Amino acid sequence: MNRTTYLMAVGSAQAAAPYILATGRPVLAIGGFLDRYQEASVDQLSKLVSSGKLRFIMADALDRHPSIAAWIKRECEPVSSSACSGDGFQPPGGGMGIGMDSTLYDCAQYHRAAAR
Repeated sequence: MNRTTYLMAVGSAQAAAPYILATGRPVLAIGGFLDRYQEASVDQLSKLVSSGKLRFIMADALDRHPSIAAWIKRECEPVSSSACSGDGFQPPGGGMGIGMDSTLYDCAQYHRAAAR
């Protein structure tokens, strides 16, 4: 059973909406509604991951949040979103707000390292 609070984190609420509608699970919008603000800091994200509340991060539009993008690339492993198609990572109707070049990152290894 999945014990994470969030299905994943994405750049904006607009990008989060199709995933929320498809799964009924909360999705964290790092950049707020339009990805114009940084609603979550690196410290907040790392605490969510280390506590097991967040595992996956979709690195869409994170060029506006370079410190978060750097942390994700350093601490998490990229996975293909097609590998997670049965877990709610593919909203109905295609990408709907998610660029085709988006990379899904799995931060489970950071959680395991923080738990030690």
